[in-house]
Amino acid sequence: MISEETPKTPDPTVMECNTSLCLADKDNFFISIMTSLTHTVTLQSSHLTDLVLLCTGPDGPLPVSVHSAVLSSQSSVLRDLLISVTDPVLVLPEVELNTVWCMLDLLYSGRCVASQQDRSKLVNLLSSLGLATVLDNLVIDRGTEWPGVSP
Repeated sequence: MISEETPKTPDPTVMECNTSLCLADKDNFFISIMTSLTHTVTLQSSHLTDLVLLCTGPDGPLPVSVHSAVLSSQSSVLRDLLISVTDPVLVLPEVELNTVWCMLDLLYSGRCVASQQDRSKLVNLLSSLGLATVLDNLVIDRGTEWPGVSP
């Protein structure tokens, strides 16, 4: 409950000691969170996801359950679109499942493996979803060698 009292002036005779706390390895902590979330992204509904992406699979439309917070944190377009919708389904006509998985790998882990053709499709998808921040920071990681995949 919020109090409507006037804030009290600190008593100069009382010394308060504050301690600044932080995680020793913040990067790995957040990576572990995103990695654990990645495991809940599925082709079936999950109780931990709240957005369905409907993409094109080999046999027709295919739903992929994801976390709207991950996508909308990187796109004001999606944030504005999803803010007032319950049980949202985002239809991605003619976007292949492989392209969606690549986008999700990128958003959840910061990297994905894609062929030249897949990279082009990925850039188009990121652009159409308003993920400009991701696009602006997208680079080819030449330091990682992937068998059978050329940059």
